[in-house]
Amino acid sequence: KLEANINANIRLLQGMVAVIGTEPHVTQQRFEALSKNLLQNPSQIRNIVAAPNLITTFVYPYERNKGFIGMWLLPPPGAQESIVKLRDEGKIIINGPVPLKNGSMGLIVTLPVTMKNDLGENVFWGGLAGIVDLARLYEDSGLRAPDLPLTVAISERSNTSGKVVLIDGKGEILEQDPVTMTVDLGNKRWAISAVPKGGWESASKPDALIRTMITAMAG
Repeated sequence: KLEANINANIRLLQGMVAVIGTEPHVTQQRFEALSKNLLQNPSQIRNIVAAPNLITTFVYPYERNKGFIGMWLLPPPGAQESIVKLRDEGKIIINGPVPLKNGSMGLIVTLPVTMKNDLGENVFWGGLAGIVDLARLYEDSGLRAPDLPLTVAISERSNTSGKVVLIDGKGEILEQDPVTMTVDLGNKRWAISAVPKGGWESASKPDALIRTMITAMAG
């Protein structure tokens, strides 16, 4: 369900991308109306920003995010590579986790926005980013369920160092022969690893059933 929830957030943002692509001279007032309408749908999106030429110009909610206006949408490190993928290849870019002002952590999901020029050709307008609240994402995906009989850790392998980086949970889980499933996030791949609460010695469910439970949470 984790991957399904992320994809649902992306689909909501894609709808907004389609609108902005037909309204390239969007105003802050219009952007706020579009964002407010989007956030009426069930999702884990907390903030939305739009960046013509990749400079943050429109934000929602405004008061919470106005400090980002004028900043690059895709800051370093890795900005140039992300720009090429977004602008030239039309790829969705996912960055994070990054700290949010509410004390939680978030994922920044950035989509390319294109528009038609006077010749009817698709040209790059900029980017639209939604900030996904990870705490809400984990909870809505069942990873925080109080009756979950598993202890879960989420990790990814660093593209630069090749080392495994812990995203959520306790690192010791990765050393306890966990059952692991991979979640494909496009430019990221997360590993969801789990062991029975109390360890394998106290497990009352067979490995196959635990794997099924993890598959349900991941997908």
